[in-house]
Amino acid sequence: MSAAAVLRDAAECGIVLSLNGANVAFKAAVRPPPELLARLREHKAEIVALLAAEAAPPPSATAGDDASASVDRLIADMAAENERRRDWHKQPLSDWRAGYIKIRSALTGETTIIRFHKRGRA
Repeated sequence: MSAAAVLRDAAECGIVLSLNGANVAFKAAVRPPPELLARLREHKAEIVALLAAEAAPPPSATAGDDASASVDRLIADMAAENERRRDWHKQPLSDWRAGYIKIRSALTGETTIIRFHKRGRA
């Protein structure tokens, strides 16, 4: 099993992984299964490398690029991400995975969390 597959399994269990120096920190609503924790420990070096790569700035933000081209690419990337997020509800249910959505009110600052659980087919 690859480190990417372990990260996918962790995300499906509602685990949020982050880097804390050279260590991997996680947040979860409930204690993760011991076998998942063992797989995370087994692939720690690869997971650290993947998380570090995610934290690195994208190639379009390098100083060697033309500034206006970088801004144009950034705007295009943001528009594509906005389009993807706006149409999340149109995805077929079979493509959904376990996770959560956090909604924060701009007026009151109140946060609501909606959790999704993956269920087997009936």
